[in-house]
Amino acid sequence: MIPIWINDDTAPRPETPFYYTIAQNGIFMYKGNPFWHAVIPLNGISTLKPESPEFTFLLPKLPKKMVCRMVRFFASLSQKHNMEAIVLLLWDVEMREYALLTPYQIVSSGNIAQYDVPRPKHPLYIVGTFHSHSKYPAFHSKTDRRDEGSMDGIHGTFGSFRGSKNTFTLSIQAVVNDTRFDCDPTEFLEGISLLSYDKSEYALLDPKGAILPRSYTIPVTWYENVHTKEGPLYQRQIRQKGE
Repeated sequence: MIPIWINDDTAPRPETPFYYTIAQNGIFMYKGNPFWHAVIPLNGISTLKPESPEFTFLLPKLPKKMVCRMVRFFASLSQKHNMEAIVLLLWDVEMREYALLTPYQIVSSGNIAQYDVPRPKHPLYIVGTFHSHSKYPAFHSKTDRRDEGSMDGIHGTFGSFRGSKNTFTLSIQAVVNDTRFDCDPTEFLEGISLLSYDKSEYALLDPKGAILPRSYTIPVTWYENVHTKEGPLYQRQIRQKGE
């Protein structure tokens, strides 16, 4: 078997006339004889089988109850304030269940200017994010791709929350080391149905058929962490009710 040397300064080079090197900048081949030594860059190793990028999600679907809670949170912020927002998806490795966390964030109608990424303690681990584009269609913008590229996991974008319309658009991608994999949202989220593949349009599987029931209010613990440059949205809502 041809030796493979990993260039990390922890092991000596093989004392053989031929070996492969895995380095920071790619795969190389070393060839030596009594007349010269050479290190040659390779595009691959012809004697090996090809490999291709792939992603397999090993956790269950996000339960319908959590999906509804998240969608209604985004829809309410869009309709009441025309604001975007973000929710972190966590997994409890001991209880084997999800948790949703709304981090401190500064938002506007056009972007999420800033949000905190806490470091949860064992047994909780961040496995993804979901954020809203408010009234605009769901896609992974340049800013989204930059943010998602630094956090391995599942990243979903919701959008097209408009007035009394009971549908929304949704795009989910898995990101690992800034490599992206398009995902079918119905394979990750319970309680949604695809209405239009071309438009990425979905609806909640709710007997009432309403994204925002009249009785819905944003949980205070979520509302308090959503801020604009002028201050917390929760305080603005209180002032509006008092006027």
